[in-house]
Amino acid sequence: MDRPYILCNMLTALDGKITGPYMSDEYARKTMDAYDRIHESFGANAWMCGRKTMEENFTLGKEPDLQKVDYEIPRTDFLARTDAKVYCLSVDTRGKLGWPANTIDPYNGRSEAHIVEILTEQVSNEFLAFLQRMEISYLFAGKMELDMELLLKKVKNVLGVDLLLLEGGGSLNGSFMEKGLIDELSLVLTPIADGAVHTPTLFETKADLTEYPAMKFELKAIERLDGNGLWIQYKVIP
Repeated sequence: MDRPYILCNMLTALDGKITGPYMSDEYARKTMDAYDRIHESFGANAWMCGRKTMEENFTLGKEPDLQKVDYEIPRTDFLARTDAKVYCLSVDTRGKLGWPANTIDPYNGRSEAHIVEILTEQVSNEFLAFLQRMEISYLFAGKMELDMELLLKKVKNVLGVDLLLLEGGGSLNGSFMEKGLIDELSLVLTPIADGAVHTPTLFETKADLTEYPAMKFELKAIERLDGNGLWIQYKVIP
């Protein structure tokens, strides 16, 4: 298999939402802490999120510090570090995120992670120059749209990742589901629901799809967590 083993590791409320007002409720705190411990327990050397998740949780809406560039920067991969123990893969195809540093600092038991931006060739020269100044690595995976197979081949062969934790958002998870690229699901269920509208669910696909192939799962294990939550592990049935 010329790609990493892909384990989708997510936390949801009882109504299937992966974010929303419930996350600031103290009642959800114990299972949210358990989710981060579970993340670390897999020992994966890479985890991946989409742009919206990164913006909401890490860059907090900050725009990149772009400076005028009057020359063409080759659309080739750039590795600022090759010795990182953990990589944070940020799917940011057009180049929008204003990272303040080139690493995600350790938090809530998680290890430090070197940021690797996942881009398409439509990204601007100014954004590439920004990433190089910040010593943030980047990989190209497609011209106009994300090429999932190319991306995963590079993640395995360039970064040396054998186990990749896919950790949302819903659109990114849905893209992997559409392509049949998820091998396993680790789901932390927090015992709370807020019914909020316009908040994403675990898997979301494009609105223009006419067919919705169902992903099927075989139960591997289930564990009760402190705080009345559950940790459910599923193997995806090919």
